[in-house]
Amino acid sequence: MPRYTKDQCVYLFTTPNGYCKVGIAKDPEKRVRELQCGCPETISFHGATLLRADGMDPREMERVVHSVLRPYRSSGEWFKITVADAIRAFGTAWDVICIRDPSGKWKHYEEYQ
Repeated sequence: MPRYTKDQCVYLFTTPNGYCKVGIAKDPEKRVRELQCGCPETISFHGATLLRADGMDPREMERVVHSVLRPYRSSGEWFKITVADAIRAFGTAWDVICIRDPSGKWKHYEEYQ
C-alpha cells in the first residue's frame, strides 16, 4: 500500500442520481476530472476533509467512513446514499477516530490510551 502524504485528503463526490464516492486524493478536483471521463453522469466535488494539520493518516478516515457506509455500498468506493447521510458518516468517523480534549481541540484517540 502506498504511503500517504500529508497533503492528501478524503473527498466526497456526488452524482445527480444519488451516488456518493468517498476516496483519497492529493488533488480532488483533478481526481473528479479523471473519473468524469468514464462516467455518463455528472460527478460533482462536494467537499474534502483535510487531515494534514492533524497529521492523521487519511486512509484511516477513509476506512472508517467506508465502514459506516458499508450497508449502502454500490460498487467499490461508490455508495447509494444521500449527501446529508454521507456527510454524517464523515462526522461519525471523526468521532470514532478522535476525541475532543478539555481545551476543545480534537486529538487522535491513540493519544489517550
